[in-house]
Amino acid sequence: MTNYEVPQNALLRNRFFYEFLLTNDRQIADEIRREYLDTLSKMYFSYFKAYSSKLIKLQVRFAFKGAEGGGQIS
Repeated sequence: MTNYEVPQNALLRNRFFYEFLLTNDRQIADEIRREYLDTLSKMYFSYFKAYSSKLIKLQVRFAFKGAEGGGQIS
């Protein structure tokens, strides 16, 4: 199970409580929704930043190997 699936599964397990809040206190339900979205946004940004950093390192390493072998750097 990947890291982003953990909060999604937790949210699904607690769906009943969210539906209860949605029915009885929309303001608190909306606040929970906003906090959840904010947390996931930060988490996905962190994953994307790490992923793009690794891609750039891989691209630089690949370009360097191509230059050593007499190939062109693209």
